This record gives sequence, structure tokens and C-alpha cells, in this order.
Amino acid sequence: IIHVAVEQSYDDVVFSADLETGQSEVQEVRISCLYGHITGSFDLSLNGHMGKVIIYVNDSDEDFTAKLQSLPDVGRVNVQRTNLQNQCDIGWRVTFISNSGDVPMLKHSGISNLEGKDVSLDIFETRKGNVGPRSITVDNMQTGASYTARIRAENAEGTGPYTSHSQVLNTGENPILRK
Repeated sequence: IIHVAVEQSYDDVVFSADLETGQSEVQEVRISCLYGHITGSFDLSLNGHMGKVIIYVNDSDEDFTAKLQSLPDVGRVNVQRTNLQNQCDIGWRVTFISNSGDVPMLKHSGISNLEGKDVSLDIFETRKGNVGPRSITVDNMQTGASYTARIRAENAEGTGPYTSHSQVLNTGENPILRK
């Protein structure tokens, strides 16, 4: 029940909780060869469709990031280059920042533009993304009692404002039943 022109009070808090945030998806792109060094390029797409970008083995982290972010549905990413063993092992760790949940795999369409002895290109998921919980259950609410809830979000950019009191919807009279 929303009482018009009545200021909501948050003095008697009966329940407070922080929901865990999800985890960002992390995928690795790794090029290896038998010996020597690797030159050339390869293309990447998200899940094998909707455009592709050309990545050169000597692209900077910033270039790789900008190219991936130009693909539809990729969102913001952080790319870190990792030289693994030697010039014949190159890797990039791609962290999906703005895409929550399990992100489709990056895909390549071949190694014909890469040069080196027995070159291979592998892409694998090192951490599956998840969105975290999207709801919370408040127990021991009394039927007929008025409750006011306010919610706010927090992320790497900071903390947002609380919801307004006009967004209060329920008094506990008709709780949601979970099956």
C-alpha cells in the first residue's frame, strides 16, 4: 500500500542484504608453433557470426580490445597479452566486462594467414561468466503489515541512487509462492 503524501521511514530496518555480483567471463586466445616465431593474422568473431575482426599477432592490447569491441554484442572487454614460453607461444586473456553471464565463445575461421612451424590457434574458456542472484527472499513478513523496500545498484562505476518510495508495490498480503 502506498500512502500518498506520507513520507516513508527507513528507521526500523527489518531486513538488509547485499546480493553477490556475478563473475565476468574470461576466454583465452592462444597461438603456438613448434619452433621459431609466429607472424601474420587471424580473424575472430563472437560465436561465429555477426561480423569478424582481423587480429595481427603484434597488435597491442589496446588494438585487440578496440577491434573486439567493434563486434556486435561483444560489449566492453579487457584484453591482456601473455607471452607464454617464447616467441612461439602467444596468448591473450579476454575479460568480458559489460556482458554478464555465460558469453558465447569467440571463434576463428582458420590459421591460413598465420606463419610459423606447425602453427595452432586455440580459444578456450578459463572462467564461465554468471550473472549472480537476481532475487532475494525475505522471510517472516507479517500479513497486513506495511513494508517499504528500497534498492540500489553498485558496480565498478560507483553506487546508484535508491529506488523512490513510489516504486513500493506490496504489503505482504499476497506473498509470491515458490513451487
